[in-house]
Amino acid sequence: MAPDVELFAFTPSARRAAELDRRIRAALAESLAAMCAALEDRSNLTPKQLQSLLSRMRSRQVRPAIFALYTKLVHAIELDDNEQIDRLAEELKDPIILAPATHRVVTLSEGMLRSDIGKRYCDIIDDDSGTPRDLSPVTDQQFMDGVDCVRVTLGLLDRVAPEIADEIRLFGQELVLATQAPGAAEFGGATSFYLWGAIFINPTAHGTRLAMAQALSHEAAHALLFGMTMGERMVENPDSERYPSPLRADPRPMDGVVHATYVIARVMHCLDCLLQAECLTDFERKEIMETLEVGMQRYREGIRTTQTHAHFTEPGRLAFQRCLEEYPPH
Repeated sequence: MAPDVELFAFTPSARRAAELDRRIRAALAESLAAMCAALEDRSNLTPKQLQSLLSRMRSRQVRPAIFALYTKLVHAIELDDNEQIDRLAEELKDPIILAPATHRVVTLSEGMLRSDIGKRYCDIIDDDSGTPRDLSPVTDQQFMDGVDCVRVTLGLLDRVAPEIADEIRLFGQELVLATQAPGAAEFGGATSFYLWGAIFINPTAHGTRLAMAQALSHEAAHALLFGMTMGERMVENPDSERYPSPLRADPRPMDGVVHATYVIARVMHCLDCLLQAECLTDFERKEIMETLEVGMQRYREGIRTTQTHAHFTEPGRLAFQRCLEEYPPH
């Protein structure tokens, strides 16, 4: 960790986001190097190809596709599925693994995310949620509207909260626009440590710049916590314990309650910043004030629950403590 970067600070920081990304890429490269050595060259990667891949991962941002491939390879090894191991290991030579990673907006269509990669993304998101979402690509019109809304939203944040905008671009290096299939559970957005660098957003659920700002800052906050904890849990409470969530009607594991409470604070901080924008309409200012009032009530509820029942891990304690210090309830 760079000495002048505060890892657990609540305040948005582009430098801290970049440092977390560097740490996670370095850990992935180290684990992948050990994995390839254990596979005894079953991937048919030459030493030069492997070193090129690892160097690329350590030196600059990589696409979420490599995290998805790594996750599936780990699962195959755990299952001792040799056929799957061989097939996935061979994919380490896929040119897309070394393709330039730039901030982009995509959907789950063949033309933007190869079908096998898109399916892998959805599998990981579903595994993390515990609830199958049955995600599907957005239509061409929904995609164009979504891209435009993201562009306008990030442009607004660039003016009033550039550190938030930069965090979103880094944690959501790939913004995946998707929607739920007819009859499926409602879907607004999702992130996963195992798909680092990707943020899923349903543009049909966030059609205004204020709604999109809340959705993007919400998911970026989850990613920030994943980065702070290197994907580990924030609490030691078992998932069998269920508690009231400030964001869900159904009782949730304590780890989810802590995430939700932190995320509420981050979204409210984003809205606080947006209030400084001179271009807001009176209706938008009224909407922000009403949202902040409801958000603060939920924030207090989450704090009460966590302070009563949470048994924090050390990283979880540090992150949540800084949240309460830098964004105290009022």
